[in-house]
Amino acid sequence: MMMDFQLHPRLAEDCFEIGRLTLSRLLMMNDSQFPWFILVPERAEIREIHELAVDDRMQLMHESCCLAEALNALYQPDKLNIAAIGNLVPQLHLHHV
Repeated sequence: MMMDFQLHPRLAEDCFEIGRLTLSRLLMMNDSQFPWFILVPERAEIREIHELAVDDRMQLMHESCCLAEALNALYQPDKLNIAAIGNLVPQLHLHHV
């Protein structure tokens, strides 16, 4: 983990920290309607996936796929939505809903 990484205050306020993976923090959104998880790569000042180093991009995709597989096994959804939207939080984070 980079020492200057700080979780965006909005994510810290809206989520519970579930754990840490090799690259990312795993958060769960405080929303009882849906199982809603967020991966946040622990890299400072990163806003977009393409800004990550190549190895970090690959690790993020690996972590995202592992999370998606676990969510599919647990919840058996009709569709799993994965998105890197940053309309409120500019820090790179991947939603898994």
